[in-house]
Amino acid sequence: MSGIITRECIDEILARCDLSDIVGLYTPVKKAGGRLKALCPFHQEKTPSFMINPDRQVYHCFGCGKGGNAFRFVMEKENMDFREAALFLAERSGVTITYEKGRRPSDAPETSRVGKDRLFKLHDLLSTWYNRNLLKNPSSAVGGYVAERKIPEEIIEQFKIGAAPDSYDETLKFCKGEGFNEEEILAAGLLIKNENSGTVYDRFRNRLIFPVSDEQNRVVGFSARTVETNFEGGKYINSPETPIFKKNRLLYGLNLARKEVEDKKFAIICEGQFDVIAFYRAFYPMAVAPMGTAFSEEQARILGRYCEKIFLALDSDEAGIKAALRNIEILLPLNFQILVLRFPEKEDPDSMLEKHGSDGIHDVFSDAVDFFDFIFDHFSSKNDISNPFGRDAVVKQVLSYLAKIESQVIRLHFSSELARKLKIPESAVFGELNSIKDGDRRRELYRRDDREKAENMEEQISSPALKGEEILLELSLLHGTVAKYLSDNLRSEMISKTGVGRALEKVISLTLNGEWEFSTEAVKEMLTEQADPPLSRILTEPQDIPEDKREKAVRECVLRIKETYLKTTIDDLIAKMRNSEGEPVQDELKNTFVEKTREFRKLMEEIKQIKSMP
Repeated sequence: MSGIITRECIDEILARCDLSDIVGLYTPVKKAGGRLKALCPFHQEKTPSFMINPDRQVYHCFGCGKGGNAFRFVMEKENMDFREAALFLAERSGVTITYEKGRRPSDAPETSRVGKDRLFKLHDLLSTWYNRNLLKNPSSAVGGYVAERKIPEEIIEQFKIGAAPDSYDETLKFCKGEGFNEEEILAAGLLIKNENSGTVYDRFRNRLIFPVSDEQNRVVGFSARTVETNFEGGKYINSPETPIFKKNRLLYGLNLARKEVEDKKFAIICEGQFDVIAFYRAFYPMAVAPMGTAFSEEQARILGRYCEKIFLALDSDEAGIKAALRNIEILLPLNFQILVLRFPEKEDPDSMLEKHGSDGIHDVFSDAVDFFDFIFDHFSSKNDISNPFGRDAVVKQVLSYLAKIESQVIRLHFSSELARKLKIPESAVFGELNSIKDGDRRRELYRRDDREKAENMEEQISSPALKGEEILLELSLLHGTVAKYLSDNLRSEMISKTGVGRALEKVISLTLNGEWEFSTEAVKEMLTEQADPPLSRILTEPQDIPEDKREKAVRECVLRIKETYLKTTIDDLIAKMRNSEGEPVQDELKNTFVEKTREFRKLMEEIKQIKSMP
């Protein structure tokens, strides 16, 4: 029996399961202060080292390193895959398994949406109300903005675009008038509650409203753009996470694009709602956009149900190029054929449509380039490929992407093309590729929780930096202000690619999006995907630091991470200078070396000052 279980069902299983009851099927669980402990069911021991955090519903064994949530426990203990574990836990927790539309096994029970029907109905009614409010008030601020953007009425109807009134309680009044109570409206994320006074007010006010629908064409949330000039808040705000609105699992426009994507065998990933609409108007109705955050692997997998070819249509500025590179990195392991649409400087799909009509969009498609040419051109522009050092840098950078391709045939094809473009022997490129793949295999061993090999790998990274990341992750999960400080004082490239490092980046991203309260759940979800001993330990036994010492601890951890990063950078520069003696690039390397050395000395002074603080 096969079938894809809905995300809502998985969330419901986790909400209803008590991890201690599941563990208790295999070993007695006892209270130990605010925690629960047991003899580890995964290895022989006489003294309990298996701990459960009942609040976060995660476990960690401080003996063998096993850890995770209820799904991870059942998968490892019963040697089940994820779907089998879901069926096991659903039966124990009384949850009816639900499957994605069109993907339910013939003998599976009918989908149950208990607790969500009211939210779907509320969003549908509100979407219609917002839409009518826009069409009936063309002279309003939102109506004027729509006229300025030259959005045709048929597009407004097709995408159900609407307007939120310039009021603090009009939405609240409408919803109550339709029979919904305040608790339901809050649960839908349509209101904001002042925790001090208890008063509530509309989340969306005087904004252009884009309803967001799921793949079954049900409205599940909203994205709202301000029409005010010199507005101090966010230009766009989205519905918060709700039982039906999971931002990382939604793609704007997919409800309208899905059939065309299946028929044409490709999808277009662009940056925002206006870009999706521009493609639609230019007769390319296969466009979708992530919900205001970076494109995710989960969103890529959703597209993988319908096509195997992706066009990336992102801005031509530095931020757009970075986004394209990040998306390519996500899509390559999933076997997508990837092409990049390149727009003229300071142009995007919406502006191209306005200036050149649908022919302009068509011309951009005609000039699409393969992902390989895109990344090669990008990294070649950043390095001087007239000398060996520059060519070596390009080889390493391009191969870091090619190594992610599963197909050996495709991987070797592009590797040969790389050698040809740089006029170097294929054997040299293949040797470098094998080194990268070997490194990936070592990291895979770590992800599979091979403790002995994991410990050997950790020794290769500065332990103060690793410890610093762990402390910062713990504090970021406990205190929302910490991640905000890190976003201002710790560059992304300085954070390691370990599970803890990736979790830390995820918490920082959520905090910047105003969603810090969801960060613990997001990190817990990483444990469902794969075992990660440091993560499960941090979630199971978070170590807080007294408030009067917290600022010093955070600053010291950041400085230690920077210290490791600068040491590595300086060591790399020394190696490159040795390998490029007598070449023109020497002066540039020396200048960079002097600059980084000066930066390192200044950093060590900061560390000295911090350590002297009480």
